[in-house]
Amino acid sequence: MFLVDSLTKPPGQLGGFFYRATSASSITVARILFSQHVGRCWLGQERHKSPVWRIGAEIIAAGKAFEPLLSKYLDAQFIWTRLSREASDETDAKFPSDDFDGPGENPKWAFHLQMGEQNGCRKASERLSEIHEEMEPLADLIRETASETIEGLRAKTLVAIWDCQPIYATHEGGFNFSKGDSHCSLFHAAVAITGLTEMVSAIAIRLQIDAGIPQDGEV
Repeated sequence: MFLVDSLTKPPGQLGGFFYRATSASSITVARILFSQHVGRCWLGQERHKSPVWRIGAEIIAAGKAFEPLLSKYLDAQFIWTRLSREASDETDAKFPSDDFDGPGENPKWAFHLQMGEQNGCRKASERLSEIHEEMEPLADLIRETASETIEGLRAKTLVAIWDCQPIYATHEGGFNFSKGDSHCSLFHAAVAITGLTEMVSAIAIRLQIDAGIPQDGEV
């Protein structure tokens, strides 16, 4: 779902006027650079057939490329959030909140966009979008690659830090833990590294049986 207001929502997380979705070709390029894809959330699915060292090298390389981009993104994000709030404050000062019905042919909305243009919020939003486009293919690969090393877990944690950034410019001063695929990726990496794979696999089977899901060989 794409929302409309890139002055209050960061590009790439939920969309916006200045959001540019990551293209399939850029994801393909990233996958060629860092080799083969590994299925997300391995329980109940076929594991990757490549040697462990090759998988580990891919995710470590992706993590090293991702980390400096994360630093750039966070710097750009905090510039954008400040400018976004300033544009909103200017708008609220000129128009009462109850005059605003949302995007469209609305004087408050038009003034909001004008303030965003004047104070540099739009340019900051575009900069965030550019960095996001570089990060997303790497983040996809890191999320989807199984890992049994501390280095791989570190790469997944870097992606989770990015995924857990606040959705809105006006936020409550904390991380946003609503993105499930990052939690899933971190969970399975932590399970593998801590030697709990057999336990978690057994629990997963019990959960399936408890939910009435047929097992292999059952009708």
